Parts: sequence; structure tokens; C-alpha cells
Amino acid sequence: MKNLTPFAKLSSLSVNCTDDFLVTSGFSVDMALDDLVTGKRISTFRGLHQNFINIVRFAHRSPHVFATCSFDHTCKLWDLREPIAATRPARSFGTPTLNVMCSFSPDDQHLLCSGVDSALLQFPVGGSSPLPGPGAEPVGSRFPVPAQNLDMNYRRSLYLADGAVVATAATNESLLRFYSQEAPHRHLGIIDFRHSLRGHGGSRTVTQEAPTGTSAPSLGGSPTAARPERGGRTDAATARAAAPAAQVRSAAVRFGPA
Repeated sequence: MKNLTPFAKLSSLSVNCTDDFLVTSGFSVDMALDDLVTGKRISTFRGLHQNFINIVRFAHRSPHVFATCSFDHTCKLWDLREPIAATRPARSFGTPTLNVMCSFSPDDQHLLCSGVDSALLQFPVGGSSPLPGPGAEPVGSRFPVPAQNLDMNYRRSLYLADGAVVATAATNESLLRFYSQEAPHRHLGIIDFRHSLRGHGGSRTVTQEAPTGTSAPSLGGSPTAARPERGGRTDAATARAAAPAAQVRSAAVRFGPA
């Protein structure tokens, strides 16, 4: 076990797909790259953003490509095969709000950028081949997330395992929403966790809502299909296991009070 060089005010870290690089970021405009084989710091990249780098993530399939999302209203892609310089990201994506997190699709073809309230955009980034240099940047497609008009409604989102569905939730909402990955990002359904922290053993009802002209899909016949984990906690992985994409479409799971 090697002791790595500390990173002050650490908020995020990511290991690449070949387990030899570690990137770290925090409440800083800088980020660091460490060699996990030698335990040595390779470099500290200075001033990559104009505000804090909230999240850093390596791609799933390319060991050299990673993304940063920042409070400066940008998400950026970087390629370790090219010199890392603040003014020369491989790609730079502008967003309407500060960015809470970013996530690569399972095939690394898209980057999901989550911000404040209804801000959720997807950008095309290509695959594992070398990324093109700066130039005309693609415009992201926006998900039709209903706005709550709350400045502290911080959104987090990710792709489900097959990449065809995106799950998203925000700090001031009780709903886990599901959308199709392909634009125009059709709304597939919700899971409502209201009252799920009030205790266990209370009655639970499952209600389903289908779009006009369609029939509501089955949730498998079990009222505990999306049961929260200990303490009422749940996450997208639980939702995925309980209600796969074909079943979660337009379904609302409501938990009654204890």
C-alpha cells in the first residue's frame, strides 16, 4: 500500500479503466494526476477552470480521457495524450448553471452534465479514439426536467447500465425521474420517495400512470419492488434492479406514512 500525496479540500477522485492513473479535484481550480503503480504524483494541473472543480471523472473505456465539471458553468474534456493546459481542453461545453456533476455514458459516446434545478444536458463526445482539438463545439441536448425555480436545488444524474436510460434527482425533490438517452429525451417515469423516511412497516401502494393511448406496464406485482435500503436510503442502482427500463416507464411508486 502506497501513501499518495494529499490533495487539499478534496471533493472528487477517479481511477482510469486500466487502474494506473488517479485524478483528484476539490474546492480549487486545480487538479492532480497520480501514478498508482509508483504512488508518485505525476503532475498538478493549475487553473483548469475559473471556479471550483466539483467533479472529475475518467471515461469508462479510454484510460487517457477524463472530464471535469465546474462551478464556472463549463464541463471540459481532457486527453492525457496531449499537453494539459487551461486554455486548451480537448472539448469545452457551456452550461446554463454551475455544474454539480458529470457522467460518461457506458460507451463513452456522451457526457451528461447536471447543474442546478432543471439544468440537465447531454453532449456528444465520441468514443475512445483521440479527441479533436478546440474549435466549433457541439451544442448539448437538454432534458425536459420540470423547473422548481430553486437556486439550491442541486441535481445529480447518471446513465443506467445499458446506457439507454438516464436517472436524475435533485436535493429539493422527492422524485427520481427517468428519461430516454436519445434526444428529445422522452420522459419514461418516476419513483416518488415521499414519506419513505417516516418509518418502516407502513402500508405501501404502487400506482401507475400511463401516457394517453398506452397501457401501464407491470412492476412485477410486488409492492416492495423499490423498497429503500436501511434508513430509507435508495439510489439509482436500487431503482434499476427493482424497475428496469422496460418496467419503469411512466410508473410512480409511492410510500405511505408509517
